[in-house]
Amino acid sequence: ACTLLECEQICVDKPAFDTVCLCGEGYELNSDKKTCTEVQEFIQPSHIYAIRDAICQYPANLADMSLANITLETQCFIKIAKGYLALSYDSINGLLYYSENVTRSIGRVQLRRGSFTDTIIRGVGEVRGLAYDWTSENLYWTDNTYKWIMVSTANGKYQKVIVDGLTSPIGIAVHPNRGTLYWADPGRSVIESSYMNGDNRTVLPIEDISHPNHLFIDFRFDELFWADSGLNQVSSYNLKTGEIGVRFRQQSSTFFGLSIYQDYLIWTDQDKNNGIHVADISTGKKMRGILHPPFGQANDVISYDKANQPQFNVSCGNNNGNCEQICLQKKTNVHYCECGLGYTLSDDGRSCNSEIQRDDFLVVADSYQQHLYQIGMKTGKVNPIVTSELYRPIAVGYDPVTQKVHWTDNEAKVVKSASIYGTSEIVLQANPEVSTLDGLAVDYINRLLFITDTGLNQISVLSLSQSKYNKVIISEKLDQPRAIVVHPMKGRLYWSDWGDDARIETAAMDGSDRYVLVNFTTKSWPNGITIDVLENKLYWVDAFQDKIEVMDLKNSDITVVLQEEKAHYFGIVLLGDYLYFTCWIKNYISRISKSGGVPERVGPKRFARLNGIAGYSSSKTIR
Repeated sequence: ACTLLECEQICVDKPAFDTVCLCGEGYELNSDKKTCTEVQEFIQPSHIYAIRDAICQYPANLADMSLANITLETQCFIKIAKGYLALSYDSINGLLYYSENVTRSIGRVQLRRGSFTDTIIRGVGEVRGLAYDWTSENLYWTDNTYKWIMVSTANGKYQKVIVDGLTSPIGIAVHPNRGTLYWADPGRSVIESSYMNGDNRTVLPIEDISHPNHLFIDFRFDELFWADSGLNQVSSYNLKTGEIGVRFRQQSSTFFGLSIYQDYLIWTDQDKNNGIHVADISTGKKMRGILHPPFGQANDVISYDKANQPQFNVSCGNNNGNCEQICLQKKTNVHYCECGLGYTLSDDGRSCNSEIQRDDFLVVADSYQQHLYQIGMKTGKVNPIVTSELYRPIAVGYDPVTQKVHWTDNEAKVVKSASIYGTSEIVLQANPEVSTLDGLAVDYINRLLFITDTGLNQISVLSLSQSKYNKVIISEKLDQPRAIVVHPMKGRLYWSDWGDDARIETAAMDGSDRYVLVNFTTKSWPNGITIDVLENKLYWVDAFQDKIEVMDLKNSDITVVLQEEKAHYFGIVLLGDYLYFTCWIKNYISRISKSGGVPERVGPKRFARLNGIAGYSSSKTIR
């Protein structure tokens, strides 16, 4: 009968029943009942784990599956070697979240064959733990660099630090029905809990604990499990009764990543047994271990299974709890509304607003957090400038006459403008796909806006009085034009070019009388540039040489203002006697006296990728 049926994969001949065709794991039977098609979506349940150089998958029956023709090469579906550490998932939407230690970012990917990865959060430290709250659609992570726990919306747009002052955080788990967050801090040999907004922080009363790593909550029995590499065991804590027990011990294992599927314990080991392992919890018997010493260190492991994300009827699950930005559960029917960086929760307890300052402030573009921020020069207070969707804001300028912010967006390929309060937003210039708009200078006296475009290798100008008038003023012999600044009283432009022949040039405002001001003889990346119109001095930052320099325009003398061992300066602005600057490897703004000295931090360490910077102070601005 099987010969006649011509099954593509498996034929089952059942006596007294019809002969049928079946398909193997990862395939589904087509309508002709004979042929099979590979399933594009990843099968639930299955096990997914990170090994630094790759992210790999094994089927649910890892404990007893045949290993014939099974290799890491065939099982790994992301192989870009970016230092994958932590994993979490959204079983409803079929999404995997992961952290990359090399790029210091968090990404996600649709668990469907052929899908592209998407970076949603950048500028993080060493993220060793991830936990996705599927009821509120929030993502939590532990950051071992900054010693804190952060939460964001699922797309990473709104982010907030909820717990700080940690020692060495790793694993993290959420219990939406209890409104509770759990995390392991092996630096203090503790597991802690809090409400999901960070309040009510408590150390769990566990004495038999040494080096807790990753956590797992078994919602069937309301038990919290943790991997303890110091005691070579996996233990559990009953969240109802407080009962503590050792569930599996193996002296040769240094337990790190942890998951549970049915009665099976799945863990990763980072020592001599580097790999993924399975044991039967009910019998205490180890079933299998797959080692891979040469292919990367085993890190986090998850069981991709809807059963591990049960549907709880919590208040955040209903229209985001009516919260404008972030909804954080406290109990089943009690939640908190929270706001992202710089926003303040309104009196209604739901909406978020930004309290914009009128004077003495900086404006920066954060391309990773996709925001423009205002920072008080005296207070350090952060206020988001509320605009429509931003994608990759780079250059920024401020017009004190109209109280407007101007900025470039290198993904949307536009130059835009809005009031400092976020109103009256308009597109000043739409550009072709090849454009890269890195520099912008506001001439608020002559009502002009100058823009550098390193994609088209040109400098253009548009009228701030009548924005429909614009003109390319320089289009020859530009390589990588970056920042630009204007001296309105002298009618001069100055710009940096970090191309192969790195230099700083100057020209009249119409592009005439152009000449090289600084020709760098050693490899340099001149980026941000600013001018002291009173003392007739030009300052710039060098991202390759890690220094800030100044030229006296009266005699062309150049001196070093600041030299650091490791930096990647981008933007700089002079206000009064201080230079304010951004650096890609720092999550804050710095300032230094224009005569030199030791840099000081301005505002909080809460940013991700700071680019252009501008500022305004009525007492320091020339009218």
